[in-house]
Amino acid sequence: MATTDYNFSIIKTLRNARGKTLEALSKDTGLSVRTISDIELNKAVPSVSSLMALSESFGVSATDLYDIAQKTNPHIIKSERVTLKVTPDDPGNMIDLNNILFISKSYNEETVVTMEKPASFHYPCYEILYVFAGKAIVTVEGTEYTVEPQQCLHYASNLDHKFKFDANTDIIIFYMPRDNQIAKELTNANHYFNFRSKPNK
Repeated sequence: MATTDYNFSIIKTLRNARGKTLEALSKDTGLSVRTISDIELNKAVPSVSSLMALSESFGVSATDLYDIAQKTNPHIIKSERVTLKVTPDDPGNMIDLNNILFISKSYNEETVVTMEKPASFHYPCYEILYVFAGKAIVTVEGTEYTVEPQQCLHYASNLDHKFKFDANTDIIIFYMPRDNQIAKELTNANHYFNFRSKPNK
């Protein structure tokens, strides 16, 4: 099997879904039956021209086909516990999964968490807040969003935002960077989030 981070068996799935034989797909694309078969079995990685020919035959963009092949391939990522505090007064568990970071936290009493500026951490990436129990009110650019248990809120992390958590609230926040630079920055033990947390009394 070819060494690749992609799983092009999706080609066979698409071919079968469209009722095409290997021979028919070969005729459509100009690729040999052997080449297509090797790609479907992950014995060969398609060239750019082959990928474009296949995507045109299936009526999808080459980018989408490439993306699907990447997401289809199962792989295990070893997690690392990042050695930093979420904030000096708002501890939580941070886990680094290479291209995703997440923080899990519990609040025993009603707490307000506000972002201080300048916020060096919050250059553009995607952020998802998920509530396991309790309730969170998130204010993003002046608009309030109430997040109940088993709900999540998705937003760009560089937008101005703050949180208010009810007592007995358990949350997890996912940070999905557009590149891995954010993970490298956060592995610095001296780096802190620019958040201020305090009980809402």
